[in-house]
Amino acid sequence: MKRRILIAMLLFAAAAQAQSDPWAAVRVFEGEWEGTVTGKPGKQLSHREYHFEYEDKFLSQRDDSVYQPQSSSDRSGNRGDFGVFSYDVIQKKIVWRQFHSEGFVNEYTLTP
Repeated sequence: MKRRILIAMLLFAAAAQAQSDPWAAVRVFEGEWEGTVTGKPGKQLSHREYHFEYEDKFLSQRDDSVYQPQSSSDRSGNRGDFGVFSYDVIQKKIVWRQFHSEGFVNEYTLTP
């Protein structure tokens, strides 16, 4: 949850810098990221990738995480999600659709 809040804050802060490039708010994510994260499911090692696709029409996102057990009865688990950022020309906003390995879907709209 904290990771989503941080991502949302970064997106909204970057939106203020967007001028003629509709992707300016999310270009900062392009590339590969790896690190440790702590949240409700416990400590995890997360690997994220963001790549522009189809002549910069979409920004794809993939996250693979491995959680460490919190107690002796827990077991580690793998979780992941993938998503697509797209630019909605009618709304003039970036929309992010995120699909999780647990089966749920999130949709976010970046409002500058």
